[in-house]
Amino acid sequence: PADHKLKKAYERLDVVELTETEDILATLAANKGERIVIGFAAETDNVVAYAQDKLARKDCDAIVANDVSRADSGFGTDTNKAWWITRGTIEELPCMSKDDLARKILLNACGLDA
Repeated sequence: PADHKLKKAYERLDVVELTETEDILATLAANKGERIVIGFAAETDNVVAYAQDKLARKDCDAIVANDVSRADSGFGTDTNKAWWITRGTIEELPCMSKDDLARKILLNACGLDA
């Protein structure tokens, strides 16, 4: 990070250097012990395939994949269209309120073995 405000006239602003952050989901899954770890994936295409890949790469117990390309789902809406994905199941959930989706996630999580 810069230790001062960058002035356009004096500083180079055409390059932004990024630093990769820790993969929190993978870290939690690797150290989960008796806990259940559920990841979330906001996707715009190939929702199920990308979520299955994330489930395998992160080694968590389940992924809730949201289709954020839909007008009635994702950011800035009161509803969500999602899939509950584990190693053995793919459950397509109907578009529902975010409160109802939270309840469904909790119920599904209670059925998982750590």
